[in-house]
Amino acid sequence: LSMKYDIQGSIQINQNEKLSVTGIGYLEKDWGYSFPSLWIWGQANQWENLPSTSSASLFFSFASIPWHFNIKFPGFLMVFEYNHQFYRFNSYLQSIINDLSVNNETNQLSFTVYDVLFQHKLHVSTYCDESEYISSALLYGPRNGGMEKFVHEILGRNIYFDVQLSRLIQNETLNRDSDDPFVQHGYYEEILFQERAVSIALEITGDVNWLTEELRKTYENVYPWNFSLIRSLIQYYKLIITSIISVIIIWLFLVKYR
Repeated sequence: LSMKYDIQGSIQINQNEKLSVTGIGYLEKDWGYSFPSLWIWGQANQWENLPSTSSASLFFSFASIPWHFNIKFPGFLMVFEYNHQFYRFNSYLQSIINDLSVNNETNQLSFTVYDVLFQHKLHVSTYCDESEYISSALLYGPRNGGMEKFVHEILGRNIYFDVQLSRLIQNETLNRDSDDPFVQHGYYEEILFQERAVSIALEITGDVNWLTEELRKTYENVYPWNFSLIRSLIQYYKLIITSIISVIIIWLFLVKYR
């Protein structure tokens, strides 16, 4: 996965004139022989008002993951890079998706994701002028080991991603009157990044309503104040590992100098 790099070269289509090309690139490699039956994928690394001294790049995907015995489950993977620091959110790291909403007819998309310990929050939503035509390209993609032309990808200048990255801080000041459950439990947000991405790429394919419903059922009641055992262990893993190592060292010392 290469989030952002400079492009300089040329392109020629059939016998047309060769054109010089410069720009910003993005590259990822996948393994397998077929795309999933349904997925959402988005990418952006160009921003409306980001200073030239800063860098930022976003990649996200949601998909139906096939398993044995015709079992499938929802999964997601996201990486946000800001000033050379990477923030990773994904299923296998126990990240939490909240409020995924998507419409593949209007290309409206919105979601919020938290890391496993609720230390960082990433919110992404699309913005587009519905009165304007949003162009898409039909691309080749893997299907049953071959390459077929079936992937609809939006590559337009009239659709944007609004992106916000925040750090969650617990200040113990509860506000039960707030509609925000985090504020109710004494959390506030320190905004680290807030920008609009331009020249984005977006794919929404298949029955994505299944994705939104399955993710809602999985994560709708997951909050830091009702941590599961797994998240509690992750939260205190350094203390647990240090304690185990200390016990082993003391035991070895006692055995040796008994």
